[in-house]
Amino acid sequence: MRDITQRHRAEQALEHQAYHHPVTGIGNRSYLEKTANQWIAQQQTFNAVMIDVTDFKLLSENFGLADALACIYSVGYFLQSSVQQYASVNSEPDDVCLFHVADACFMVLVKTQGPAHRLASLLSMLRTKLANTIDTPMGAMRFHVTFGVSDYPVHSVDFNTLLLHTNIAVEIALKNNQGVHYFNTDDGAYHQRRLTITRRLEQALAHDELTLYYQPKQQLSDGRVQSCECLLRWIDNGEFISPGEFIPIAERSGLILVLGEWVLDSAFNQARAWYEEGRQIQIAINISARQFLQPGFAESIARRLREYAIPAALIELELTETSIMDNHQLASAVLVELRALGVSLSIDDFGTGYSSLAYLSAFPVDKVKIDRSFVSQMVDTPKQQAIVLTICQLAHNLGLKVIAEGGETDVQRELLHQYGCDYLQGYLFARPVPASEAVNLFN
Repeated sequence: MRDITQRHRAEQALEHQAYHHPVTGIGNRSYLEKTANQWIAQQQTFNAVMIDVTDFKLLSENFGLADALACIYSVGYFLQSSVQQYASVNSEPDDVCLFHVADACFMVLVKTQGPAHRLASLLSMLRTKLANTIDTPMGAMRFHVTFGVSDYPVHSVDFNTLLLHTNIAVEIALKNNQGVHYFNTDDGAYHQRRLTITRRLEQALAHDELTLYYQPKQQLSDGRVQSCECLLRWIDNGEFISPGEFIPIAERSGLILVLGEWVLDSAFNQARAWYEEGRQIQIAINISARQFLQPGFAESIARRLREYAIPAALIELELTETSIMDNHQLASAVLVELRALGVSLSIDDFGTGYSSLAYLSAFPVDKVKIDRSFVSQMVDTPKQQAIVLTICQLAHNLGLKVIAEGGETDVQRELLHQYGCDYLQGYLFARPVPASEAVNLFN
């Protein structure tokens, strides 16, 4: 006979390390997969609930990664205690299981046999408890938590799709500002469409299948047209894919940087072509927040001005309020560099974001563009008229020009002219068209 106690304990310790989080001791992703596959093999129906601690990025920025993780561990202990307490009262202990699957992500598996209200009551309990403060090494804190729910076997046929669907549900909950989202077939179609658009967009960029259209801006004082905005257009195998659909996908996938470079080169090339024909046409180019804050962005504009040999005044860069205010110190430095180059700078969608007098007076911009939502409603809504008038007066007092976007009627144009708006851009005057057609409007 031999005493194998130590070896047995060592094997148990190794197994525990393999299947549990090293700090919280909660079952990890491997244990989640093992448990889910066991339940699937037993033909057990169950729900999967992903719990995302959405404060993690902010915690990391405020306290650093180590202390942010310490706060998340506190959430883990809190969840573990809450789930165990719930299971002891409402079900068998093994019917509800908690797992710590990533830094700020937890998962609960809930068997659907038993009380029909089990999942709803569990979620209600967790959301109620998480509305209170949790003790952490950084003090008592409240956390924003998002829940994504999927089920087996109604929507998910195996562990991988189950995990994917709960993650998609969390993303949609965050996008729609929901506390909880239940995965459904429409979510699956949306996710598949997003993957398809991403792949097709990569191919379109590789094969130069995108194009720029140009929408002229009319000066309301005299009717002249000496500027335009370039707008991205994509027709893939006869299907027009809206920028409203593929631009957010490009931002999410990281393709927005490649796309932004292509747009800049194409717009500068068109500005040079018109300049060589003797036309002084200013082209406005939309710049994404991510592109604007990339290191060396101002230098990339300076390089293009040299390479394409065009006056800086022919280029206008349109930036959103949020892209400036998300990192206003860095944004201010970049704007100063761009202003030194001589390019024009404008704030797009003005009135929908921060609309701060402080940044308008501090940042070196030349124009503000009134968002189309105000222009479209100004005729029938006195409050919208007041907003448009105020923006025009404010901008002029600060020495800025004003562009109204989305003008579609003569009444709108007349009101904007009365308010002192400088430029009108909209279907009333011209739709976005290819460069070959836009040039006729400049004549």
